[in-house]
Amino acid sequence: MSQIISAHQPAYLPWLGYFHKVFLSDIFVFYDHVQYSNKDYTTRNYIKSSHGKNLLTVPVKKSKNIIINDLIIFNKISWKRNHLKSIYFNYKKSKYFTDYYHYFEDFYEKDYEKLSDMNLSMLNMLLKIMNVKVIIKRSSEMDIVNTSSSGIIQMMKILQSNKIIFGERGVDYVDQVKFKDNNINCYFQKYNHPTYTQLFGKFIPYLSVVDLIFNCGPATKSIIMSNNCEKSDLERYFSNNTIC
Repeated sequence: MSQIISAHQPAYLPWLGYFHKVFLSDIFVFYDHVQYSNKDYTTRNYIKSSHGKNLLTVPVKKSKNIIINDLIIFNKISWKRNHLKSIYFNYKKSKYFTDYYHYFEDFYEKDYEKLSDMNLSMLNMLLKIMNVKVIIKRSSEMDIVNTSSSGIIQMMKILQSNKIIFGERGVDYVDQVKFKDNNINCYFQKYNHPTYTQLFGKFIPYLSVVDLIFNCGPATKSIIMSNNCEKSDLERYFSNNTIC
């Protein structure tokens, strides 16, 4: 049986919808061989503070047309200490702070040269916290020479699969004719963001999953999946041979 594939560019402290995509997958491809864009969340994300959204950004050495896997962290700045401090002061009164803070202490003690390596390590740490196991492959370690839809089709052939999950905005850039011609079944994720108990008053959506972990602990995965497509739903969807 063909495995369900999803892919996403590396993200720093990813949001809930990122993990919903991972949870639906048999194989998640860490798509780090493509060009970096400072419009994405590769180097940054939000946590919540008493003043609202607080942006945490990893400093990187940028150059024109650089691919994500070549991004080097600018470690001359004390960004790790500052990020850990932000997490500590904003979540020290959360319900599950003592259960999970040590993971972040250990993580920020490590040194990384490449952003992609660090983001992958962080992804694995967060999945461990949520007790989720999924096969992860790096696109930079696969023999993908094309970009855009052609590159994804090439990835699917390497993985010998015809089932792929795209984000909701995938309908804007996916060449659906190409996928149909290659007999690849597509699902476009539509993520319904849940509400949950937060610190500091009015609920703010679209934060890093860190916010959910510290506030809701063991319920994190079930909250991410609530009122959203489950893997069993997706398997039924693909069994109907829905082609892009």
